[in-house]
Amino acid sequence: MSNLFILSLDSVYLILNTQFASSISERESMSSNNSDKYYKKLLTTVRVYESHFINGTTCYLGEKEFLEIIEHYENEDQLEEALTAVNYALEYHPFSVDFFIIKASILLELLQPEDAIKVVEQGKALGFVYTDLLLLESECHMLLNNLDEALQAAAQAKQCAKHDEKDEVYFSEALIYEHFQMFNGCFDSLSSALRYNPRHSNSLLKIWWCTEMTERYRESCKLYHELLDRDPYNAQLWYNLGHAYACLEEYDKSIDAFEYAYLAEPKFEFAYRDCAEICLKAEKYDLALQSYSELM
Repeated sequence: MSNLFILSLDSVYLILNTQFASSISERESMSSNNSDKYYKKLLTTVRVYESHFINGTTCYLGEKEFLEIIEHYENEDQLEEALTAVNYALEYHPFSVDFFIIKASILLELLQPEDAIKVVEQGKALGFVYTDLLLLESECHMLLNNLDEALQAAAQAKQCAKHDEKDEVYFSEALIYEHFQMFNGCFDSLSSALRYNPRHSNSLLKIWWCTEMTERYRESCKLYHELLDRDPYNAQLWYNLGHAYACLEEYDKSIDAFEYAYLAEPKFEFAYRDCAEICLKAEKYDLALQSYSELM
């Protein structure tokens, strides 16, 4: 780390504020709300960082400032700059698990799973055993086609995850099974995710595709009924149930489920359309016309 000179963050703010005032005067004149003040301070912080760290000098930045700088670069799709910033952050805050998680995530976005796994291992060596870090480890192994290691990391994540994190952990496990085309395992993990959170949107969407791949239609019906007992106004569950019954050629039950789907969500266009199509298959033409009319 260079030690040419060190300034406090407050001191640098004073130095840069005059230079920076002209570039933000227009924004301040338009609005003086909190978001503008935050944006002004954020850009000043970024300029502090760029004026010193990038040029080989240093000033102290706290964890919060580094997190804001990294997020700024990520929002601007400047991942290499974000990676440089998190490396500096780890020099100043080597025991912050957040920076290990962020660095591994950025490396994965840059398609560098081997380097990401090294970061995860460094974090774990310091005693950081957090759900997010373990899920990153499982994703790294998945991208490296290490099935056993990926599932082992996911299993560890399940053990240390809080109750309200379990849905994401099981969904991540489902993605591992999907990657290796193990669709029964994918179905089971998605089922577990939904049992923890019946409104986990990604699991709701993916489980129907997985049901078709495994043809576990009857089992999926039981799952949806179990979940609907807990969450009877869940439109996506009713919609999935309608499809499962349609594949079982139980058209009356399918129509009922689709009707409940658009009753729960009146703007659910796919439910109207699919209900109409099943009505045609069941030769219930009046109901089909009614569903198409409501769609229009």
